[in-house]
Amino acid sequence: MEETQKDLYSLSVNKLSEDLIDGIINENPDSFSLIIVDSYTAKILTNYTTMTDILNKGIFTVESIYKPRQQYKKYHAIYFISPTKRSSDLLKKDFDKKILYNKIHIFFCHRCPDEILNNLITKEIISRCLTCKEFNLSYFTTSNNVFDLGFKSGLKIFKTLNNIKSNLLQSIADRLSTVCATLNIFPYIQYQKNSQLCCELKEKLEPILKKLGNLKKYERKGILLITDRSFDARTPFLHDYSYETLIYDFLNVSEERFIEINGKKYKLSYRDDLWMNYKKMHIAEVFENLSKDFDEFQKSDLSKIRDYDNLDSFEDMHNALSNMSTYKLKSNQLSMHIKIAEEINKLYKENKIYDIIELEQDIITGENEKGKILNRDIFKNFTLLKSTIENQRDDVLRILLILFCSMSISEKDFNVLCGKLTPNEESIFSNLSILGIEKNNENKTERREGINTKRDKINSNNLINKKMKYSTLRGAGQFELLIEKASCFQLDLKDFPMDEFNGELPKVNKKFGMKNLFSKKKEDEEEKTNFGTLVFFNIGGLCRNEIYALEKLEKNGFLNHNLIIGSTSIFNAKEYMNQLMNIDNDFTKEIANDTLTDDVSNNNNNILNESNSNSDSSRREIFLDIIDK
Repeated sequence: MEETQKDLYSLSVNKLSEDLIDGIINENPDSFSLIIVDSYTAKILTNYTTMTDILNKGIFTVESIYKPRQQYKKYHAIYFISPTKRSSDLLKKDFDKKILYNKIHIFFCHRCPDEILNNLITKEIISRCLTCKEFNLSYFTTSNNVFDLGFKSGLKIFKTLNNIKSNLLQSIADRLSTVCATLNIFPYIQYQKNSQLCCELKEKLEPILKKLGNLKKYERKGILLITDRSFDARTPFLHDYSYETLIYDFLNVSEERFIEINGKKYKLSYRDDLWMNYKKMHIAEVFENLSKDFDEFQKSDLSKIRDYDNLDSFEDMHNALSNMSTYKLKSNQLSMHIKIAEEINKLYKENKIYDIIELEQDIITGENEKGKILNRDIFKNFTLLKSTIENQRDDVLRILLILFCSMSISEKDFNVLCGKLTPNEESIFSNLSILGIEKNNENKTERREGINTKRDKINSNNLINKKMKYSTLRGAGQFELLIEKASCFQLDLKDFPMDEFNGELPKVNKKFGMKNLFSKKKEDEEEKTNFGTLVFFNIGGLCRNEIYALEKLEKNGFLNHNLIIGSTSIFNAKEYMNQLMNIDNDFTKEIANDTLTDDVSNNNNNILNESNSNSDSSRREIFLDIIDK
């Protein structure tokens, strides 16, 4: 029986657990081990495991490389660090005067530059180092097959100086290549030709993937499609019906994914089965499923574990305690999502979200729900709605920005529609120019979306609140249409080249479609697998509503590939507007975070950036070869 293809999140968890932790412990069963991390790799570790899981595997503790640490002369230290000068200097310092550990194992989260590796070639380190690897896990999954690179600077890459931009793109290439390494694929790179960022990223990424592919002897298969935010500047402003999008629109979600409702905090956890199940659902489906799940829970054995009088053995006691723990967990999860759904339901109605979404869909499709073509009627409809949501400034601004991105508007109409804008609000409109959106740009009249022929049907008979209005989106976003074409090999190679591909593209006469979604024919699944994986990566970030639409494409069986979705960062509409608003601010700190460097402004003056001789490269290979045996 063939092994079912695992998702990116599961592969990443297994990689971290089996290759980083289990591998070292199994090779050194008689020694205690601890893990040393820096700030970046600590976040990676947190994304894929918990302290409890790590300790249960036999790891003694996890410590920060920045803090003073106790000496453990007989212990093995696993250094899981980013390949930066600061982290390598701190590792080196551990063996300068006082030897902290007996043996060490070094794992870099992604490609390590020669100068960093050369910095570690000392007698003290080589004599104690048993492992030195580029571990290739340098991204964060936010869903089973969705990842981001954790970038903070976002859109600012569009306005950076060339030397800083080059550093950022190299950092993106290094981290993006680790996704391919985890998936065990060597894809062809297809990229947005009219984007300088995409072209430069392709040039930096190609040699890394080639080296990886040759090392692992992978067959070149599948596609890595690279675009940037200029391909669709508008969709992030749109409202959406998905549960996750509404939560991030309505509720303040912290970086650690905590939300607060009426003074009580809740966490959106990957270990919450309900959250992982609900997050990409239409809000109406969430209400329906919450009702079903609650009824099933009430009828289940878990809700009846109250009789503790007949516990005749230790096994009965253990089972009772286990059931109590499971009952409490399930009960808390249901309680949390009922509370969140209740809050969203209230805010959805108060903020007239249905009316807002319908107007937005009118704007992007150019017609209303009944198919009537709209022109200046859109301005009239906006003015009417604006008068009822005047206090919802962010929502008004989002609709204005959608209009601005969609239609050629005269200066007079623009001033009438917008009214008095604050300087910060004006900067959002003007800064859209970096993404190709200008005032009175005639090309904007062509940016109408096609009608979404794959709209889901919502069964209003099953809704908790039958008085609430819901619909589905009528417009298909630019990335949604792009991925469909890419999966059918229908993208024009003049606009989206595949430079390394010399053969003939497969002729796909039909998409998989819904009829193949539930097909039991082995050849259908094999045909899809034979096309390989389609990794879609967007420079400048993706919005949650875009991810929701793309995941739904694959879920409903409209793609010929297994789809992996990624970007430099993931944001909501408010964060997108804030990035546009503050794009001219100083962002040295954010760039330092994204390139994992300590001083970006002096980066080119660093002696370690001097050109390496051939002997340096040889030392690198010898070092890796000696200590990795």
